[in-house]
Amino acid sequence: MTSSVIKENVPMLLMGIVLPFYIAAKMESGNYDLLSFPTNWTPKLDLYVSVVYIAWLLGQWILYMLDVGDVIPGPVLRQGKRLNYRLNGFFALVVNIIVFLFATLCGFRVAVIFEKITELVTIACLIQFLISFILLCTQKTENLPIYNINPVGNRGNILEDWLVGRSISPRLGFLDLKFVFARTGMIALAFFNFSVMAKYYEDNKTTNYTLLLAIGMALVYTADNLYHESFIVYIREMSREGCGITLLVYVIGIPIEYGLVVSYVATTKHELPLYCLLLIAVIFLLGYWTYRSSNNEKSHYRANPDDPIFKKYETITTASDKHLLVSGWWGMSRHPNYLGDIVMHVAMSFAAGFTNFLPHLNATLITSMLLHRERMDCDECKDKYGEDWEKYCHRVKWRVIPYIY
Repeated sequence: MTSSVIKENVPMLLMGIVLPFYIAAKMESGNYDLLSFPTNWTPKLDLYVSVVYIAWLLGQWILYMLDVGDVIPGPVLRQGKRLNYRLNGFFALVVNIIVFLFATLCGFRVAVIFEKITELVTIACLIQFLISFILLCTQKTENLPIYNINPVGNRGNILEDWLVGRSISPRLGFLDLKFVFARTGMIALAFFNFSVMAKYYEDNKTTNYTLLLAIGMALVYTADNLYHESFIVYIREMSREGCGITLLVYVIGIPIEYGLVVSYVATTKHELPLYCLLLIAVIFLLGYWTYRSSNNEKSHYRANPDDPIFKKYETITTASDKHLLVSGWWGMSRHPNYLGDIVMHVAMSFAAGFTNFLPHLNATLITSMLLHRERMDCDECKDKYGEDWEKYCHRVKWRVIPYIY
């Protein structure tokens, strides 16, 4: 009998592999019609591209290990253990941008990143598969510390262990592979978008304000997440899920799927009137304000609940002496940060217009994922807090969108 872990993760793995190649083929062909199936989407290996990619990936690992940025404890794991993480993702982003600009000034055709997107997806997939097999062969359940054992895996089924990982945070010394891969995907997005911009200018010798807005919004989103990297440490994928091939392959899709709007605007030379660009920018900034303000409020309260600014805030005290906010952002809905995240992604997709659905795919996937995650969070909190969670839900009625959902 096939286990639920295999039933859930095999489709996710297949989508994680197929979707980047499908999107890359669409980018290369310039045909973004969702119903037009690409014919040139087979994997391609290029020695030069592979060497450059591996060198760049190793560079990201080195940047993480540099003694730059704060080192903070992560979430509490089993046995009360907390792993340390170095927060220098924004520094790594800045270094990568400087290297990109330097390469451009030295005459290197950075547009080749966009032109060789299928080759990059191919080597990225091979690297992730290689790492997943190395982890499977080297990490034995009996040798893992209890706090680092993935409770979903480690049941004697090697396929399950490969899919979801035996450990939550596989490490090479201080280097946390899952954490570094997560931020590497976001840095790769910036590289990809800049490459698309270079290709557009190379072909047209002019600028496109719709393209600039799309790149700018993606860069703000990337830079913000890396500047506030401490939040990444606490997301579900980092603190509760194992590091198997399903998660490793998912990271490959970040620059490809998030870069869909930018590539579509550049390839189709799509341009919107100024008033549309201003409206999209306003919607994006409203989403960003909701996302960042609500996250900051939660973080500030956790760090210093006695701060005078929380004097008038109301909370529900649980049996375990935890305090659930029912005022401020967190009194409006149970996940105002998810709302802000969704609004930002929807605004980014608006830059592509509404002629084709494919550029809106990432916003659709992100929205579906966050709504599903909210349900998972709710079930976990119900198990954790019991009747106190029912009181909280009665007080804060809306899951994500006030007065709607």
